[in-house]
Amino acid sequence: MSQLKGESILLLKVKPGEMHKAVNDLERSEEITEVDPVLGFYDIVASGAFDDSRDLTDFIEQVESKPFCQSCYARPSYESWKRRTKGDSLGQGWALIRSNMPSTTLRELKRLPNIQKLVLTSGDFNIVANFSVRGPGDWKRTVFDEIQGATGVKEMITMPRLFD
Repeated sequence: MSQLKGESILLLKVKPGEMHKAVNDLERSEEITEVDPVLGFYDIVASGAFDDSRDLTDFIEQVESKPFCQSCYARPSYESWKRRTKGDSLGQGWALIRSNMPSTTLRELKRLPNIQKLVLTSGDFNIVANFSVRGPGDWKRTVFDEIQGATGVKEMITMPRLFD
């Protein structure tokens, strides 16, 4: 059993037609701090505070037993960082990042004004980033120039957040 630090990340694939049920169910959970429907490989990115790996595993088992869940993947938090204030944004997104220099990558990403949250984790992608953008041109600059341009970034999956 490993102690976790900060907010761990959950990546969900939701059965067709079940998105509203999934979002509502996750938002009611006291462990979950943020639920974002997204476009891309996954349907929902959620973050939540779990004391240790056993608590996270137990929660994943609960989610996977729900009728709306097709699959749920955990990215346990070994280190996390969150910007204290959020600026105005017209869009947000999440990025799964594989870095061969995670400490350096994290340090560089923390300096970017559009980065809102960073989680150092394990697995194929060892950093999860939440970012905001102010307009269409900001997507290109933030994703392609800044995040992908950070030292050590080898691969990335970007998932724009869907707004209500």
